[in-house]
Amino acid sequence: LVKNLLISLLYRICEGLFVYMIVLSLHIKISYLYTLVLHSVVSVLKLAPSINGLGVSEFSWVNLSDTTLISPEKAVTLSLLIYFTSLILSLPGG
Repeated sequence: LVKNLLISLLYRICEGLFVYMIVLSLHIKISYLYTLVLHSVVSVLKLAPSINGLGVSEFSWVNLSDTTLISPEKAVTLSLLIYFTSLILSLPGG
């Protein structure tokens, strides 16, 4: 149980780095911890019934992020980039 918990924690940290690299590529100046927390909350909200979280994710990024740090346009762009990048990265694995 502890081993699985550690693997899950490591996965979340790596996924947070993945999202943070996208944040940096959009020239958004927020901290890694803020990105990690926000992405984790959005991931939980994406579990609501929807088409693979599309729409819910964008709505969550726009409404949960501080508009002084992330503009709504950049929040939607960030959400779509996260979705399409993860979609492309998952293609070789089936």
